[in-house]
Amino acid sequence: MLVNIITDKETGVQYMLAAYPNMGSGLTVLIDSDGKLLKSKRLGPCMGLKGAVQ
Repeated sequence: MLVNIITDKETGVQYMLAAYPNMGSGLTVLIDSDGKLLKSKRLGPCMGLKGAVQ
């Protein structure tokens, strides 16, 4: 299984992408212990791909 954490550059919201070779993949939003969206504190153009970063 391959797992990546992806961060939306505009909102800072973080997602987990899990890929199972030859089976499929899944994407889910990450939340904290209170059920609130987990957000990255570092945003900006140095974070990689347009729209989302890994």
